[in-house]
Amino acid sequence: MQYLLRFCYDLLPSILLTGILVFINTGSARAAHLIGGELTYECLSNNQFKITLTIYRDCYSTGAYFDNPAYLTVFNASGSVINNIDMYDPEVVQMPVTTEGLCIETVPDVCVERGVYETNINLPPLTGGYRIVYQRCCRNNTIVNIVNPGGTGSTYVANIPQSALGPCNNSSPVFNNYPPIAICANSPLVFDHSATDADGDSLVYSICEPFSGASTADPQPPTASSPPWETIEWLAPYSATDQLGGSPVMSIDPVTGLLTAFPDQLGQYVVGICVSEYRNGMWLSTNLRDFQFNVTNCAVVLADANVSADSVSICLGQSITLEGEAFGGNVYQWSPATGLSNPNVLNPIASPTQNTTYTLTVINPAVGCQDTDEVTVIITEETEADAGPDATICAGDAVILNGSGTPGNTFLWWPATGLSDPFIANPVATPAQTTTYTLIATNANGCAAQDSVTVTVIGGNLPVTVPDITICPGQTGILSVSGGSFSGYQWSNGASTAQIAVSEPGQYSVTVTGMVNGCPITAAGTATVSLQEAATTVTIPNITICPGQSGVLGALGGSFSGYQWSTGATSEQILVSNIGQYSVTVSETVNGCEVTASDTATVTTYAAPEPVIGGNFSFITGQSAVLLVQQGFAAYLWSNGQTTPAITVTSGGQYAVTVTDANGCIGSTWAAVAEEPRLLFTIPSAFTPNNDGMNDTFMVIANPADIEQVNLYVYNRWGQEIFSAGSLSTPWNGKYKAQDCEMGVYVYYGSVTLKGGEVKELKGNVTLIR
Repeated sequence: MQYLLRFCYDLLPSILLTGILVFINTGSARAAHLIGGELTYECLSNNQFKITLTIYRDCYSTGAYFDNPAYLTVFNASGSVINNIDMYDPEVVQMPVTTEGLCIETVPDVCVERGVYETNINLPPLTGGYRIVYQRCCRNNTIVNIVNPGGTGSTYVANIPQSALGPCNNSSPVFNNYPPIAICANSPLVFDHSATDADGDSLVYSICEPFSGASTADPQPPTASSPPWETIEWLAPYSATDQLGGSPVMSIDPVTGLLTAFPDQLGQYVVGICVSEYRNGMWLSTNLRDFQFNVTNCAVVLADANVSADSVSICLGQSITLEGEAFGGNVYQWSPATGLSNPNVLNPIASPTQNTTYTLTVINPAVGCQDTDEVTVIITEETEADAGPDATICAGDAVILNGSGTPGNTFLWWPATGLSDPFIANPVATPAQTTTYTLIATNANGCAAQDSVTVTVIGGNLPVTVPDITICPGQTGILSVSGGSFSGYQWSNGASTAQIAVSEPGQYSVTVTGMVNGCPITAAGTATVSLQEAATTVTIPNITICPGQSGVLGALGGSFSGYQWSTGATSEQILVSNIGQYSVTVSETVNGCEVTASDTATVTTYAAPEPVIGGNFSFITGQSAVLLVQQGFAAYLWSNGQTTPAITVTSGGQYAVTVTDANGCIGSTWAAVAEEPRLLFTIPSAFTPNNDGMNDTFMVIANPADIEQVNLYVYNRWGQEIFSAGSLSTPWNGKYKAQDCEMGVYVYYGSVTLKGGEVKELKGNVTLIR
């Protein structure tokens, strides 16, 4: 890739540099004069080497002229001086300055001289080789990227490896071109900084640091200083890796030597470029070119007709997109326009019918600058392909494909399935089924032609199928072979008929045999027998019934079409009154399948409620008695109609009660209540005179309204009277003569006169208890 540069200056040409630094003669005296240089060697023969020192200086400088002599120093590998060489009478040439590529009409007043020294020296074989050095001071004071440029000199070195000595098999690489006169700020720089090596060694390019050397006190030392030599001191923000500034930073392609940069500041800059030569992976020498760039205000227009190469090749009838690139211009013109999709865009599609060189012109109409570049589209020769005649074979047989093409072609068959070698003209084809093969023949220029051939396979693609089926659980389905009538069948279950009955899910395969168009065929098919998802469930909830009662058992779970109970019933529900287990089997159609399900229920009984009647089972006429049943039942029903746990009765007789518990079960019982006549008086059989307020006295107990007279006498066991009373209000307190009587049995005697005069005699025993 080669860029042609066009510069459009917006400043007067008061300061211009060559690719190595050019000064305009302003008449001012300058102590500095060096612009740059390099030192190379060429091996002649018999240990003879031609040494070439190239120095560039400013013609208008008041500094020293070309040295005469120029002093070279020869060092060995350890840095010791081997020899001093004087070089005389350089061939001085004023470098031509032209306006080619510049958008100006006047040639700037600049002057650059090149002095070339040459001499032959004898360098016998020496371990480690030689280093030849030239040192000189000083550089231009106006350089902006190094410290103290006016006091900084240069050191140029030629490295002669040990391997080049004796056999004389190496010369140093030499740069091909000189950098441009000036470069534009804020514009891309693309410069071919490649070199040529006479020995064909591998070259590697890099950005490197120039050496300093000599001094203002000793600007031309007869003997150069010993290695190692110091590099120049960079002035921040510049450095060894960023010598020119801008973004992206200056770089060089290590393979092609293409130097690229995008400087953004005006000024003069020292730059170092190295080319190193390698042979069989071993380093031989490095040539360092030390030069200066002048960055100034100007406009640049760049054109590149095709980024990847200066020429491209296509086949007749094909097209290619031209990869044009441009900088600084916005008007694009391709010529000739023949074969282009659009001659006024950067990337037209080119479809020429013959070799055509297209020229891209990029124009900046604002400043009148333009640049051109060209690319050649080469039409390569056509080619032919012949896949041969179609063929028919029996399954399992082979046929040779008779492909051919233009001599020198490469071949590719597609698909490669069934071919012995898809990259030859006549492969052996053994396809399993009828296949159309395409032959692609390609010549050395990449142009291709294609043709097709069909190999028909008899029996290899028979449509033998066994349709999949789905069966219901417990049922049977039929698998049948389709695709023709065959003479033999062999199923994976051992059957040999055209159809088989299956009742289990899974895969079943069949191999059939027969003759088709005279070819014995064998084909196979596989079917999947799936079990239809068809199922139902039924549930009979367990129940508990009350003794002597009935309950309902029901089948739950769906709308079933049939019921079969263990009792023989066929209804959805049955009525049961006995405990035990009852089962049902239901049937239903699910996904087209008749399915059944069964369940069993257990019938149990609750414990029967047992009411117990308590209370008073007798009462005196005119009074009442209370009957009651334990609480906790859900309902009560007495024979007299009452519904409470307790009832009050005022007449004798039998009273029954029926209770209902929380489960709805019932229980019954009854009790007899006696009604006794009312007594007009009564006498206790015992009493406890202990002053506890209960039964403390002994007396006739009666209603005074019913009694007219009472006579009561109490005797101890010896017949002694110890108490007597003539009224109901005088009770015995268990004392005799104010003393407590002893505990025991006492005899009482007397009479009671009732209202109306009837007399009742009293006679009996009473027990005194303490």
